[in-house]
Amino acid sequence: MSYTISQKPDSPIIIATFTDPFDAVNDGGAVAGYLLDALNNISGNVYYIADMSTIKIDFSDLVMGLAAAYTTPGSPYANPRLKTYTVAHDDLIEFGAKAATEQQQYGKVEVKFYRDVTEALEAIRAVTAGSK
Repeated sequence: MSYTISQKPDSPIIIATFTDPFDAVNDGGAVAGYLLDALNNISGNVYYIADMSTIKIDFSDLVMGLAAAYTTPGSPYANPRLKTYTVAHDDLIEFGAKAATEQQQYGKVEVKFYRDVTEALEAIRAVTAGSK
């Protein structure tokens, strides 16, 4: 297990922090179970921060991870109520976030990209403050 996952108290914000050795398919799949549970138990949108700021991936892992996340039947990553905020310093991860948003084979699911978890949290709080 190369991730930790937590939910902000009394909020629909979930943060998964990934570390090396990162396995895009296995780690993403394990987090998917947690996200499915959250989507089943939280009304409204669920805000998911994927903190990948300390990992590096290669292109084949990126493609396999995106395919598993967005083409697996019942995947939470394609659920329109899940709002994904990816945090990373690796340009390839940024490329993956952009691919998920722009490419049909990944469902054109909007994935926002940030370089810092604090910025992602601020963006989520700005969105949720406007919806209250």
